[in-house]
Amino acid sequence: MLTIPILQGILKEYGLEEFTKRINKVLKIKLPIKDFNQQITYTEDSITINGDHPITITMEEELYKITTEFNGYRTIKYYYNGELIRNLFLFNTEDEKLLVLDYIDNGNFQTTRISKTTEEDKSYNKGEFEREITTFPLIPININSYYLKKENKQEEERTIDLAGQNLYYHHYQGDNNTEYFQESAICKDLPYLKISGHLRIMDDLLVNSLNKKIPNIMIRGKNVDEKENPLEFYHVFITFTDKGLVIKDVIMDYQTKVIDAQEAVSKLGCRKFDSNLLNALIGVIHKAVRPSHLPNVLEELEHIRDALLVHEHKKIHDIDSIELMMKVIPDPNHLAFSIYENQSNYENAINLLLEEPKSKSLK
Repeated sequence: MLTIPILQGILKEYGLEEFTKRINKVLKIKLPIKDFNQQITYTEDSITINGDHPITITMEEELYKITTEFNGYRTIKYYYNGELIRNLFLFNTEDEKLLVLDYIDNGNFQTTRISKTTEEDKSYNKGEFEREITTFPLIPININSYYLKKENKQEEERTIDLAGQNLYYHHYQGDNNTEYFQESAICKDLPYLKISGHLRIMDDLLVNSLNKKIPNIMIRGKNVDEKENPLEFYHVFITFTDKGLVIKDVIMDYQTKVIDAQEAVSKLGCRKFDSNLLNALIGVIHKAVRPSHLPNVLEELEHIRDALLVHEHKKIHDIDSIELMMKVIPDPNHLAFSIYENQSNYENAINLLLEEPKSKSLK
């Protein structure tokens, strides 16, 4: 591998024009340079070609990283084994943050992500807003997800469609100022592939759901009282067994020690989760779940039912303007140009999604 010191040596010995020819031939990296008389500066681990649009070459974990600065935005390209595998477009926002278009294509999957974040987010995937579309063309698998981190609330949703035959789904919402949260996940059928999408926490409930060897629904959360003091941590398991549909409601201490558990068995006649079964389940769940967290469980079952209805083509997927543009303009370069030409529209659409609701409370 040609390290940065080796590249610096080639550049110093042969000059900029020959250097660009060699890295294009050997590394398949084409630098957008027309004037080969530009000043070049070096650090221990970087090369910067100064000019109207400065280009900086660095390395990150065996990837060549090419950063090009423009007026109001910059691009970052990552190369591996002569292939461009990641392409980022970073636009400076009016509130001094970043609007990022991130496109990854490593040969096995393709991901397009639009996010609003800050310079401190070095991986550009931990922002306050994120909309992501991922495809695995050979299987095929389609993942749609969004994430919002408002002043007082967080919400995340991931829908994973496995060739129309299975559905994985995850939903989370929580209060930033208290311990209150509620979360749900479903594996509609046997989890023959464990694909979870972009994880933000290691014990994501979808990971737990996929570790089961049978179709299941999991719902968990923590309630707070009127003074926002934490009450109970609950975990509801809904699975198919030889007995029928088993609903287990568990109250735990610090998410590890079981304080109390109760189990109910329903003879609902179905061997996998679909929207019809969810309708029936919503009608009987009050018999198996404690009143203290029944409203939370019902709300999460509604989210799951909506995901199933879309999966079964019985309902049209709700789509915001950001996701619409990502699907209308799948090519990352054309999408980047659309953002460049209409950046204020994209920013306003994201900021509108990030606004706090005026009347609705999570509790």
